[in-house]
Amino acid sequence: MRPSLRTPLLLLLSLLLVLPAAAQERYGDDRYGYDRYGDYEDDIRQAVARVSYFEGTVSFNRGDDPDDWQLASLNYPMTLGDRIWAARDARVELQLRGATVYLGPETELAALDLTYDVRQLALAIGTATFRVHRLERGEVFEVATPNVSVTFDTPGEFRVDVDDYGNSQVSVRRGRAWAAAAGGEVGLERGERMRVYGYDRPEYDLVGLARTDGWDRWVERRARAYRYVRSASYVHPDVYGVEDLDGYGYWESHGEYGMVWYPRVSSGWEPYRYGRWVWIDPWGWTWVSSEPWGWAPYHYGRWTLVRGRWCWVPVGPRGRYPGWAPAVVGFVGSGPGWSVTVSSGGFVGWFPLGPLDPFLPWWLRSDRRSPRGSDHSYTYRSRATVVQSDLFVRGGRVDTGFVRDARIVREVSAAPVARGPLPVLPTRDSIRVTLEGPARNVVRPPEEVRQREVVTRIAPPPPPATFERKIEVIREQGGAPVQVDVSRRPAFRERGETPSVQPVRPATRQEVQLVPRGEVGSSRQPRALAPSTIERGDSVDRPVPRRDEQVPVPEPEPRRQEVSPRPTAAPRSVDVPEPRAPREPAPQPESWRAPTPTRVVVEPRPVRRDPAPRVETTEPKPVQAQPVQAQPMQPKPVQAQPVQPQPAQPQPVQARPVKAKPVKAEPKEAEPTKPAPKTNEVPPGR
Repeated sequence: MRPSLRTPLLLLLSLLLVLPAAAQERYGDDRYGYDRYGDYEDDIRQAVARVSYFEGTVSFNRGDDPDDWQLASLNYPMTLGDRIWAARDARVELQLRGATVYLGPETELAALDLTYDVRQLALAIGTATFRVHRLERGEVFEVATPNVSVTFDTPGEFRVDVDDYGNSQVSVRRGRAWAAAAGGEVGLERGERMRVYGYDRPEYDLVGLARTDGWDRWVERRARAYRYVRSASYVHPDVYGVEDLDGYGYWESHGEYGMVWYPRVSSGWEPYRYGRWVWIDPWGWTWVSSEPWGWAPYHYGRWTLVRGRWCWVPVGPRGRYPGWAPAVVGFVGSGPGWSVTVSSGGFVGWFPLGPLDPFLPWWLRSDRRSPRGSDHSYTYRSRATVVQSDLFVRGGRVDTGFVRDARIVREVSAAPVARGPLPVLPTRDSIRVTLEGPARNVVRPPEEVRQREVVTRIAPPPPPATFERKIEVIREQGGAPVQVDVSRRPAFRERGETPSVQPVRPATRQEVQLVPRGEVGSSRQPRALAPSTIERGDSVDRPVPRRDEQVPVPEPEPRRQEVSPRPTAAPRSVDVPEPRAPREPAPQPESWRAPTPTRVVVEPRPVRRDPAPRVETTEPKPVQAQPVQAQPMQPKPVQAQPVQPQPAQPQPVQARPVKAKPVKAEPKEAEPTKPAPKTNEVPPGR
């Protein structure tokens, strides 16, 4: 009998242990992801980046208002066509799904495209560091500069610099990347730095990483502050903005919801009350919180009351992908301003959605959703925040202007929940980035920077239409925002409309005109770009093939060598291909060595071009016979002669150097098919 009772007891104990995790998974998966609730299917693929931190004077330019620069605002969403400029005394941090972007002083960054699959940014001038945390197969992360396009192939840390003349410099501290320009592309590995000069016929060279400077140290301090984030353990990895939760609240376990987060706030605090509403297409009314932590809890998950305290129930770490929402609330309203006539006056109210409340997005037409939620009893409708329509439209601060009259709040809360576009038209005040600071304090980037072309591998979508043009359509649609497919129709766009994004030119050409400045190995020569890399069309949702799928058929071997994970082998392999480098014509061996004589190990590419001099300095005794090779190093015939008799001199060379370098160098003569794999093992610092 005992064995028969033991099994049910074990099952019961197991069930009790997994209940919290199951609750977290349940609510974090189907209930909290607003596009997983089951009421509708959201086909909006556009994404946003968060202005998570900045210091100094930072200016922001909306894509639908290209002539107006405003002061930047914390937690403001940056999306298609938007631009940001950091003045001389400024630094900026941007967060987006799977990555963090840091902008240095006098830097301008534009969002050419932001979707779930494609992140395409333009760096016209300045310094930017990109820390890519997650990059799934099929996703594209591209940074376009005036003379080269950089595509990140793996997660890692990358730095891109653009000087006043448009010359670019790409540094790879971790990960792999591809640099494309003038019909060719070059693979970059960890520890390498590529400098590109010129526009029409750009030239490049490959050197080692430069020493860390003040900018690198600032980025490291910002990243170190969020290196150990407890909140990341309880939230889906695609939910960004959780780094600020640890400092402004605490986590507790709940039997039904799993781990929930409590903000440290004063008594009487309500969610969605400290901030304002702005208009951002294609979602329309979007919540911008004035609280430093107010990103993830207001655009993902749900809010609930536990023992009289508000807490945030996040999307679980094992849940489905949680789509970004402009706000997770239900809207109610009354008065003449809450009707299809969209007249002035009246009140607008909203309340946070509980874990079991259906989410009816106001940016979708009512005929695209099921009737679910029409008779639903919303948990926190009685706790709605109500403001006058004019304050709502002009984007005023809610915490100082919400209605305190209990009778009005009850009347507005009892009104039906909005099931379609909100009948409240936006104005130019609705697209203000900030409410602080006069316009005279705004610093704009130089005009020539804005007009500077950038090189792209894939064709970006057209810039968004101006707000003046969109407001006509919004009025005709009764307050519905303009969707992406509508704004790109030729009949919708204005003739001669000022573009909000910098002009671009494709990286592909009929022939490869990207050439190295010095002598590089065959595996480091630029290879032709596949035509499919820029064929994008009007769809921003189609993922672009990965670089490893675009290798031309005639040259598959070098591509596999550069993408191979074997560069993580012991760094001693860097010395193996050195004896082979002089065999290739190297007209500038000494000029390559001169800039960095003390950092030979850090810059393997230039050092590999003149291995003989380095062997002389490191091993004077055993390599005394090689100065003879160093003198005739430049003429090829003299180098070829010692290479042929080397099979006859294996024993003396092996006897002198204790290291295995000469021993490895001799077999290389019989390995004409393995030059690239050896050159691929050059990355420094491994």
